Amino acid sequence: MALVTLTPLKSIIIPPPPSLEEAEQNRIERMEGDKVETAAEQIRELRTADVLLSVEDLKQIRDEMAAIEKVKQEEFEKATGKKMEPPPPMDEKALAQLKAQAESKRKETERLDGKSRKAEEEADRLRKDAETKAAESKDAVDREKQLVDEIKRLRKEAHDKRREASDWEGKRQTAEREAQSSENEKNQKQNQANQLKDQAQRSSDEAKRLEDEAGKLEQEVNNFRDKEKLARTESDEKKKDSATRQQADQKAQEANQLRDQANQTENRARQISDQAKNSRKKETESKTGLEKVQKEIADKEKTAAEKRESQKNAGTKKVSAETEAVRLDQEANKLEQDLQALRQKKNELDNAANTANQIAQQKRSESEEANESARGAEIQANNMTSRVRREEKLRSRTDGKNEDLAQKDISDLYESARSMEDDITEIYRNIRAAELAMIRNMQFKDAVKMTDVATPPRPDLDKVALEKKITNGRDFIKYEKELQKVSQELGDMLSLANNLRGAAQGLTEDGKEGFTVSGDLAKEMAGALGKLEGQAGASKERGDMKDMTGLMENAYETAGAMGKKGSEGEGKAGAPEGLPGKEIANGDGDGKFKSVTSEPWKLNHKEGGGGSPRLYKQGDMVNLSRSISKDGEPSDWLFLDSWYVIGPFPNPERRNINKLFPPETVVDLDASYEGMNGQMVRWTFMQTGSPLLAPARQKEYAIYYFSTEMYSDEARDIWLLIGSDDQSKLWINGQLVWKSADIQKTWNIDEGYRKVRLAKGVNKILVRLENGWHSCGVSLGFYIRPVQ
Repeated sequence: MALVTLTPLKSIIIPPPPSLEEAEQNRIERMEGDKVETAAEQIRELRTADVLLSVEDLKQIRDEMAAIEKVKQEEFEKATGKKMEPPPPMDEKALAQLKAQAESKRKETERLDGKSRKAEEEADRLRKDAETKAAESKDAVDREKQLVDEIKRLRKEAHDKRREASDWEGKRQTAEREAQSSENEKNQKQNQANQLKDQAQRSSDEAKRLEDEAGKLEQEVNNFRDKEKLARTESDEKKKDSATRQQADQKAQEANQLRDQANQTENRARQISDQAKNSRKKETESKTGLEKVQKEIADKEKTAAEKRESQKNAGTKKVSAETEAVRLDQEANKLEQDLQALRQKKNELDNAANTANQIAQQKRSESEEANESARGAEIQANNMTSRVRREEKLRSRTDGKNEDLAQKDISDLYESARSMEDDITEIYRNIRAAELAMIRNMQFKDAVKMTDVATPPRPDLDKVALEKKITNGRDFIKYEKELQKVSQELGDMLSLANNLRGAAQGLTEDGKEGFTVSGDLAKEMAGALGKLEGQAGASKERGDMKDMTGLMENAYETAGAMGKKGSEGEGKAGAPEGLPGKEIANGDGDGKFKSVTSEPWKLNHKEGGGGSPRLYKQGDMVNLSRSISKDGEPSDWLFLDSWYVIGPFPNPERRNINKLFPPETVVDLDASYEGMNGQMVRWTFMQTGSPLLAPARQKEYAIYYFSTEMYSDEARDIWLLIGSDDQSKLWINGQLVWKSADIQKTWNIDEGYRKVRLAKGVNKILVRLENGWHSCGVSLGFYIRPVQ
């Protein structure tokens, strides 16, 4: 039985109504003439004004960054006695080569985008094919269920028919037994009837014989009576004559004898008559019994005939039920063959769907890899283009400060914004490089090479769509899309610029700023950070212990003098800027963090004085959280449970072991950077179920970064426990407190101990992890019990 699914007539005749967005787009597409042109011009004016404001904001940030850079130059010169000499400009040949490389990367980006689109299209086709196969498989499953149900029904009916046949066979055998029993009883009754008939006949014969004998005896009695009478008569006559008296006595005696004989014969006749009567009675009784038995025989014959008929009917119904059971089994067998074929087809469909999904996944992976490579190439091309713009700006002897932005259209304003973003990132790179050079007492140009600040790729605009005269709805929609792209990119540029400006200014967490630095204070800051970095280094021995609190406090105080956050500074609770709050932390009423893994582990941390921590041992109570409070639950160790991770960054043959990758300059969780093999990398959220942190995509000879925040209800000194495979670094609130030995090694949870100073509120934590070969991982725990 085939199943046919029909499309509802309503779905064919009445299509679903369009959404509000589709309806609005349809309305706009139908717009033409002066109406759409007027609307476009009005929007152009409004958007141009908005874009101009955003670009002017960028220009202001660039000018502020330039002022900060100038102060940093003075600070650098006072601290080192040297000048911040920028790298020499490129020669024409190098610039031409850079332009060619940028163009090559642009073409590579287009090629990779095309490859990504093609792979994605193929993946979509395969996915649709897989969905079709899956739908057919689902139909097969439904049909399989129907067949299974139908087979079960047929098998049940066949079983019922066999049971019915068995029942009929039982009834047939019962009827046969009952018929046989009736026939046996009839035969027994027939024998009884024959016996009664014979008995009646014998009784009749005996009665007749006895009646004849009684008749004869009655005649003899009569004869004896006649003779007695005659003898009595003769005796009476003889008595009359004395001569014959003796004869009379003889005759009287003879008469008496005859009387006695008559009486005897009469008694005998009477007995025989009684016997005859008894025989007649027996004859009657036998005949009566015979009639009863003959009736019973007739009843038994009727019952036996009925039972034989029931036996015959039961036999017929048994055969019919068996025949129906065989037919049902044959039908079920045929359906089982259909089911087997259907299951084989379903398996083929499933295999085909799985194969299509696997290939689609491969194509999707190819598309993602191509897209990642395209984004990496785009970042490289963007960086090269930025360098070209900077070099050309140097050659043109213009810094763009006096350009008249108000006279530019949206396309030119966008290009100015891109140029300003290049300037801002370059200025920030110089500022960070100057700080690195002061801390490590190295050449500024070498520090520049070690400092990487990536500029996010910005797409080119469709100038035709922006500048052409709008006369129809389709052109208007394209124009609107380009304007949205401009707004989105400018918003991202301003966000990055504000982050870089905040990092350059050394903003406190509550937004205060101050950046007047004397030469002595700069030297003090460099010295404090240098000592901190030197002390952070670990020996090769397991269990290395150092107290960093004094140096951290010194660095905090120096940073406080420069307008940065100190250990008593109140941290700002809640999710980090730019993160979805629900992913990493939810702020409650008093500003404390809630752990993602469970309710907040506000672990109890009691101050225990100086000394070393008890070493980590198996069986210690371990909790995963990101919050410490005096009134929290007791525990031994707290390991941070929620992180953002980025990587891999390249470290071929460990040549980049000291290179500063972008996360070390600014943690921008919305940013993307060029990573290993030109692949684009971005921050991704991860949540740990154990103390060990390990990146999902592990590559050999690579660098990874982990970022999170930790809440402390007050400023406190606390011991931490750290271990890594391979080299690792740990920053707390920007202060380097741990640097493992510069060797490749396995992970030990107690590789080193550091006593650190946590600020009140939110503490920012950054971990850098190197992977040499095979796998990598790092663990970071805080000792909660009082130190003995």
